[in-house]
Amino acid sequence: MKEINNKDFVITVVGVGYVGQPLINEFARTKKVYAYDIDSEKIKALGNNNKNDNIVYTNNSKCIGESDAVIVAVPTPTYDNNNPNLEFVINACKTIGDNLRKNTLIVFESSYYPGVTEDICIPLLEENSSLKNNIDFFVGYSPERINPSDKIHTINTITKVISAQNNFVLDQVEKLYSLIPDINLYRTTSIKVAELSKIIENSQRDLNIAFVNEVSQLCHLMNISTIDVLETSKTKWNFVDVFPGLVGGYCIGVDPYYLMDLGKKYGYNMNIVEQSRKTNEKIPLFIVHSLNSLLNNIKKENIKVGILGYSYKANSDDIRNTKVELIYDELKKQHFDCMISDYMLFDKNTNFNNYRELHDLDVLIIAVPHDKYRNMSKEKIISYFNKSSSKKIILDLYSVYKNYNFGSDVIYWTL
Repeated sequence: MKEINNKDFVITVVGVGYVGQPLINEFARTKKVYAYDIDSEKIKALGNNNKNDNIVYTNNSKCIGESDAVIVAVPTPTYDNNNPNLEFVINACKTIGDNLRKNTLIVFESSYYPGVTEDICIPLLEENSSLKNNIDFFVGYSPERINPSDKIHTINTITKVISAQNNFVLDQVEKLYSLIPDINLYRTTSIKVAELSKIIENSQRDLNIAFVNEVSQLCHLMNISTIDVLETSKTKWNFVDVFPGLVGGYCIGVDPYYLMDLGKKYGYNMNIVEQSRKTNEKIPLFIVHSLNSLLNNIKKENIKVGILGYSYKANSDDIRNTKVELIYDELKKQHFDCMISDYMLFDKNTNFNNYRELHDLDVLIIAVPHDKYRNMSKEKIISYFNKSSSKKIILDLYSVYKNYNFGSDVIYWTL
């Protein structure tokens, strides 16, 4: 294996997305990096805007054969039935195997259940390359922890878990990621431990949100404020500070399904995880149901609803698995006149009518608390409404405007 500190050491990152791109940027500080993706349009766009001579954007897989290390950062979604979808990882392994040269270090960052690296990926690499693991090539696993749009918890500030099948390879993985300035690395005991740690991190978050989502629904039945209850509970030193809301994206909304699938392989049902998923998946319907209750049987065809925010999380343009889409679809299904606006996506090709400015509304749903929306004045919010509307309703899912006094002609609702 080539010495990683060698000036000619070359890295390929497979998958140029929310995980791959930050890695490319960091490694390209000191090394030549091939940024490989099968999406030719993405590669062309990124290549046209590339200002770093160390980065080569390409959809030519031959670059893998010119590399000393390959990092796999492809998505691991679920199918429509919520079963794990490993097609991207499997295809990446076949492509890497077809181009693999001896003494290459391969590190997987994709999130999946324990056993995928050693029982699926490595055999595919061997089969497609005719090379042998731990003799001709070497494999590690380092679960991604990149949080899109988060400027605090970056790859330079988080603790990054690394793992391998033996200490020799683990040492090489450590040297590879140590190329990233200020990175904090945690050597764990095995690849399976690292794989499982990733999916339980996100599953735990899903459980916590599901709990407060259930509390929120109970509070509404009791006609008391969810946020007042949570703020009061937070005065205890060990209360976990989690807020109710929508759970989307390809981490928290997906990894629990991988954990449930893992349990089934061992004949064990992850009942709490399963119930939490069901709870969080139903929140969009609860929101629409709550709106119907506020409207008191007014004809929906006459109600104009505007939704602010479409991405799956605040201050991000990532729309993967966004649950705002479920709210929109249900409103349309019930014949509401509905439109969405998200300033983060004005230049993106999305699958909804992307109104730049909402207007003449009866109902405003603040679905994603982007900073720009958080900073809106009361007057700006009111300007979205039809002045002659008999009922002005604000559904503020994240209690952004809880301190505003909108007056008696506005119904203000929060989760």
